[in-house]
Amino acid sequence: MLTETEQLLRADRTYLGNSIPHYIAGFNNDFRYGNFDMNIFFQGAFDYSVYNMTRMVGESSTSTDALNRWVAGTNENTDIPRDGYYKSKYGSYVNSKFVEEASYLRLKNVSIGYSIPESALKTVKFIDSIRLYAIGQNLLTITNYSGNDPEVNGHSGNNLGGGIDFNSFPASRTFILGIKVAIH
Repeated sequence: MLTETEQLLRADRTYLGNSIPHYIAGFNNDFRYGNFDMNIFFQGAFDYSVYNMTRMVGESSTSTDALNRWVAGTNENTDIPRDGYYKSKYGSYVNSKFVEEASYLRLKNVSIGYSIPESALKTVKFIDSIRLYAIGQNLLTITNYSGNDPEVNGHSGNNLGGGIDFNSFPASRTFILGIKVAIH
């Protein structure tokens, strides 16, 4: 038999969101002008939620947000609960405060290249072509999500923790310069 308090706590439960995006989109296009070429790829996921556990831990103990906690008579004008709330019988690690809409649009990849004209390579008999290029990955992410990366895929290395951002490492921004030489 449940106590009255336990019944009230269960009645207070609600659906907090879905960690699987309802919509996933991508846009890829190639452009070419003379000897120049460019490829651009946008990727996005929309209408889904992530539980920002990193923010929860920060507010409860380790970040400067913890300094703004609710304290009776001292700091009552705050949205950060009192010390110990998240570990108390009535508080909970899982609550709606840290569930965030995580929709995003990301400029995933851009490559720009220049192919040296064949006429400039006629004097070198063993080179068929030379292409100079630059690539940038994860250059821009547009989102309202407050964590490091809205494209978090879970936690603890398993599929059971989907939609939880707990100190997830963000997608690396990468820059590559290269030369492609075709020889025969």
